[in-house]
Amino acid sequence: SPSQSFTLSLPTPTGLTPNGATVDRAPTMCWQPLLFWDDGQPVLAAYKYRVQVYFNSVLLETAETEQACYTPTMGYADGNYTWRVAMIDGNARVGDYSPPASFTKQYPVSTLLSPIAGSAPETPTFYWSAVYGAASYRLEVSQSPTFGVLYDSVTTNNTRYTPTRIYQTPRTYFWRVAIIDHNGKMGPFNDAEILLDPTDRPFKLFLPLSKR
Repeated sequence: SPSQSFTLSLPTPTGLTPNGATVDRAPTMCWQPLLFWDDGQPVLAAYKYRVQVYFNSVLLETAETEQACYTPTMGYADGNYTWRVAMIDGNARVGDYSPPASFTKQYPVSTLLSPIAGSAPETPTFYWSAVYGAASYRLEVSQSPTFGVLYDSVTTNNTRYTPTRIYQTPRTYFWRVAIIDHNGKMGPFNDAEILLDPTDRPFKLFLPLSKR
């Protein structure tokens, strides 16, 4: 007979999630599993899947999984991501990639508890709320609202910090806290303002702690 031609291509995964969502940590990426049946018999199934994740249009990670979901083991920086997935058959052939899906990753911010929006008569102890997934916290204090020059700063595993120096008064100070994950990726800062006013206790005396 006259020869005929055909194109053989593996099916493309569909149903990618998340897509167009904002997440507060590296998400679990899922898609519809590829499994085809004929008269009750399986005729084609994905042996593996290959997942590619892009950050700012640059390939960040490539991973292979036998499941129809993939959870990253690394922390993701805040920003916009696109990702896609392709099927791999039993002969290690890679099919076409799916149309890209996207998500925005944004770590949550700590709630600044004390001191906020008020007057502190002396060097304060800073308190803020814990955030799930934080390995540590970055506290910064400045006399400038832009934090161009830091007056004090610390990275701590706690949700409170007492400065080891006496803050100058009267001065207006700004402070903020951001979380840091186990990969060193930092989340956004949350800002507040305090005013140290010596008029409440003008004759307060600071004495050093001595031990025998």
